[in-house]
Amino acid sequence: MKLLVFLVVCLNFTLMAQRTVTIPRAVGMVDFHKDITQSLAKEKALQEAKVDALRQAGIGEQISESNMLFQQSSTENADALFSSIISNQINGEIAGFEVISDGLKTIQNQVLYEVVIRAEVKIYEEEDAYSGPN
Repeated sequence: MKLLVFLVVCLNFTLMAQRTVTIPRAVGMVDFHKDITQSLAKEKALQEAKVDALRQAGIGEQISESNMLFQQSSTENADALFSSIISNQINGEIAGFEVISDGLKTIQNQVLYEVVIRAEVKIYEEEDAYSGPN
């Protein structure tokens, strides 16, 4: 019984630590050329539109990068190992979206694939409010 009460209290705090914002128009565009299919261009433009919705909602983003270089050499050998780790934390998520329009568009003789969405963005007020991928 104590576990049930604890879970309800934790869930309640998690739900209170986030709010939802409606973004009426977010746009994503990618270059459309012979090396990309129309379905791939649509997918990339949709991802760009989702990122635009997150930015319009004022979602904070923290990016950190760590680089390491290990070198070992002798008179006969020289070895090197380079490692890079990039971490990206976004304090929100797209809770839902609706595609308003999508298709090819020409701007200044450049063919682009454009996707326009209406999005519901969930903003986390605290870092530990993240509930995982949906």
